[in-house]
Amino acid sequence: MTASGTIDEYDVVIVGHGVSGLSASIAAHESGATPVILEKSPYEKRGGHTRHAGGLFRFPMVDPSQAAADLDLQREPEQYTQQDFYDDLMEVSDGRADHDLCTELVENAYEAIGWLTDHGVGWHIVDHSDEPGFGTTIGSVQADGEGLGVVEALTERIEEMGIDAHYDTEFRGIEMDDDNEVCAAKAVGPSGKVTYEADSIVICAGSYVSNPEKRTRYFGRDGEGYVVRGSRYNTGEALDAAMEDAGAYPAGQWGGGHQVMNDATAAEVEEGRARINGYQYSVTLNRDGERFIDEGEDFLLKTYAKFGQKVYDQPKQRAFVVFDSTVDDLVVSQIDTDPIEAETLRDLFERVDIVDVENALATIQEFNDATSAGTDEFDPYELDGNATEDLAPNKTNWAIPLDEPPYKCFPVRSAMTFAFGGLKITTESQVLDTRQKPIPGLWAVGNSTAEFFYGNYPGGSALSRGATFGQRAGRNAASRANSHQPQVVED
Repeated sequence: MTASGTIDEYDVVIVGHGVSGLSASIAAHESGATPVILEKSPYEKRGGHTRHAGGLFRFPMVDPSQAAADLDLQREPEQYTQQDFYDDLMEVSDGRADHDLCTELVENAYEAIGWLTDHGVGWHIVDHSDEPGFGTTIGSVQADGEGLGVVEALTERIEEMGIDAHYDTEFRGIEMDDDNEVCAAKAVGPSGKVTYEADSIVICAGSYVSNPEKRTRYFGRDGEGYVVRGSRYNTGEALDAAMEDAGAYPAGQWGGGHQVMNDATAAEVEEGRARINGYQYSVTLNRDGERFIDEGEDFLLKTYAKFGQKVYDQPKQRAFVVFDSTVDDLVVSQIDTDPIEAETLRDLFERVDIVDVENALATIQEFNDATSAGTDEFDPYELDGNATEDLAPNKTNWAIPLDEPPYKCFPVRSAMTFAFGGLKITTESQVLDTRQKPIPGLWAVGNSTAEFFYGNYPGGSALSRGATFGQRAGRNAASRANSHQPQVVED
């Protein structure tokens, strides 16, 4: 291949190697097309954000016994209906999620999870006994080996099927023909610039959160300060290409995303799961010694994806999860960091980066004075209704005094998983242009798309979205490519 070579033996170009791209490539191959995956990362870091995810998939399970049989589970999951899933999507997005897209997800997710099973992904019922306050995982199963297990299983499958994947290859642009239809993908690989002639392109390249310039552009000043929980390679060039070369419509919440309260000692990128769990049972302060969230609003699955944004909004994008010996077994770091500890709150606050120690002490005293429940009424496994009174913000569950030494603290930073802005798609995963018309030959899936999540998201729904719409996009992209093939005329 020359530095400016052209490869034209592929029908479908798929950009990205996470659950979305792997699903799209398998579906396209099953539908009779010849796909190729372009993956920016080297082989050893393949998998995008999926590689770093916990592997939780949310989907309806109307018949638990059938689900157990279909997914080869050791025990039956709890019933979770399509209406339950839809309601969860709408509840956490304050009703802003797109009705049609969410309906397609909830109606087709079960089939997609079963299809992944057929292609080698194994499952188990989620056990979060070591993750305090995680909340109900009804409607979810976890992939064996978590996100990396999904990537490894599906990579093995595409290799068995003979699907080509070109690593260290960055997608750079889209070529449109005179009829304004997709006709080629431009990329840069190990040998230089390459043009892949193809009838269809499926963008599964994640969002833009690993790009500090784009984080600053869309999230505001100091956006470069975010920790990135996933791949360093999700930098947004595929979205730029779709918008600039094909006129794709940018939709959704470009200044919002899945953000968590991360252990401040974690790596800046690619440490995946480094969240502080059990923050619901703490009092969380900023550097000025002020509370800024209702720590007890709900269990982790309903709050963790938005509280990271609240931390980002604080001075220096820092906060402090403070707790005492009453709950010290419930508040933990996913990377097993030990909390900072002291016998007095003053000593604790002087050891961490709290600027106004006196105000922090006053905030804890005010919090304690606003509690009425004792530890005997505290139930970390239920929304116990033990709330503060006349406090701003109130803590609506698990509000018990913080007064039993030793006192402990986890410093936290805001960590970004994926952004909620992306390309506008139809229910068939086809990308729309700024005239709201489908772009012939262009599809998008997963975190490259938008209008599913706003401000928050129900845990496990992003991976299910990638599998469900990846399967759909791959089939549709193959159908278009197949329709463009010359017909064989028999004598």
